[in-house]
Amino acid sequence: MNTYLNRFEKKFFIGSDQENKLKKNIKKIFYKDKLSLNDKGYYCISIYFDTLDLDCVHSKIEGFSKRKKVRLRTYLKNLKETPSTWNFEIKNKNNSIVLKKKNSINHKDLVKIFLNRNYNQLLNKQLETIDKIYTPAYVVCYLREAYNSDIFPHCRITIDKEIICNKFSNNFMDELNQNKNFIIDIRKKLLELKYSRFLPRSISSLFQSLELTQITFSKYVDGILNQNKL
Repeated sequence: MNTYLNRFEKKFFIGSDQENKLKKNIKKIFYKDKLSLNDKGYYCISIYFDTLDLDCVHSKIEGFSKRKKVRLRTYLKNLKETPSTWNFEIKNKNNSIVLKKKNSINHKDLVKIFLNRNYNQLLNKQLETIDKIYTPAYVVCYLREAYNSDIFPHCRITIDKEIICNKFSNNFMDELNQNKNFIIDIRKKLLELKYSRFLPRSISSLFQSLELTQITFSKYVDGILNQNKL
């Protein structure tokens, strides 16, 4: 499993005026992620694993400084497309610092795992998941615009919208097209600023000028809470 450097994550809800100002000011420094084939962006689909008691959810609700997320993730141009590969990711968070590990798995192999309900191939090799039984719990899907920079390669900006959260089933792809359980107002967008080591002064000044309010928000946890599933 590949291990990625610690990074910081800051989240904000953003309005249309703030979004336009942000995009205007970053266009000479940042470019759209290679997955973005057009202005629309691309879909991120995540399958979150949790214990039978939803320990990962409760650690967030109860405000534990150290917590983890266990998930599968893929990226699609549209929701009619069949994934080819997935990343299995474990995200360890200590306050605002995030350490992420991931490896890839073929979609056909993953389908077999779901049908057989044998998740050991994914979970047993990871120290974070050997203490309890983890199974697929919920599916989160959203449309993302992502921006990277050659000048500041350790910084990344994403804007997410149309965030959906459904209970997991083996027919989750069909359900994403049929059951659009939006967890926030579809007019709202979630802005995330992700960086490692340090935040460049120019980026910090730009975000301050937008007069944003930093929030604590989890698509997985808030998606469940907004459906009154706990």
